[in-house]
Amino acid sequence: MSNVNTIQEQMGFPPLQKIDANTGDVKDQHQEGRQRLGQAAIPAALAIVAKYAASDSGLQRLSAGPVESNWLKEILGAGRHAMIRQVAEYAGADPATASRTMQEAIQLTVHQGAHLNSANEASPAQQTFYASLLTEALSFLPATVPIGKVMDDDTLDDQTHKMEGPLSSLAHSIGNAFSDNRNEDPKDNKL
Repeated sequence: MSNVNTIQEQMGFPPLQKIDANTGDVKDQHQEGRQRLGQAAIPAALAIVAKYAASDSGLQRLSAGPVESNWLKEILGAGRHAMIRQVAEYAGADPATASRTMQEAIQLTVHQGAHLNSANEASPAQQTFYASLLTEALSFLPATVPIGKVMDDDTLDDQTHKMEGPLSSLAHSIGNAFSDNRNEDPKDNKL
């Protein structure tokens, strides 16, 4: 089972759909309410925390805990308002509900990542976990919920993240190598 599906199940949301790479949205256009909220909030939150973990300081912070933190504020700063608004608009939900859902998804993800180490410091297992989580989360994130501008990385909104297969995997690896910001502090990249 994928990490995205694990979080979705733990939160009690209906199954999420992978995004059609040609349309940038789910194939089933009849999603409503809670299903749309999960479809937008969970992948957005997981992609945000995975991108944060791509920096040395972000990975170290996630490793140190505590799991209970205002992660949206810590990771996105003032940019969190735009991200929450985008998720809320896609889901037809109020911003407070979108924010709570994203925060819960991040906390569950950080909790999962915390089980991969024992010394409250970054481990290779955590690094691998968060790196794979980014690509996975993006394959569920609707194009109408862009996170690239908020995270200062336009490659996150590239539709090729929704594609699967050996050539797409190679393209993702090459793109990740060129956009690696491991030594930058993510807070320097906010709106």
